[in-house]
Amino acid sequence: MSLIAPRISSALFSFCVRDKMFSAEASELGPRYSGRVYNDAYDDGFIMENPKTGGRVLFIRSGGKHDQEGDLLWESFIGYDLRGRPLSGRMSGLECRVYND
Repeated sequence: MSLIAPRISSALFSFCVRDKMFSAEASELGPRYSGRVYNDAYDDGFIMENPKTGGRVLFIRSGGKHDQEGDLLWESFIGYDLRGRPLSGRMSGLECRVYND
């Protein structure tokens, strides 16, 4: 199992400390901000990398929300370490939401 997820800078996201939630608009991230995470599975997500510290978190798609007409409003991602394990300590519960603008 090899990690092949696209990488994206954390500088493109806003962060809410209270909710432990990164957020961004899809148009700011580009057309291929998420993709296959592993070469032998079809989990979808991306690796967020902090350009200042080099720290990385794997975000895997966990769902989303659609409006009454079926249009996608946002996609939700849950944070994991690079081995695919749940984050622990102060990073536990880290999420990311990408809004469809």
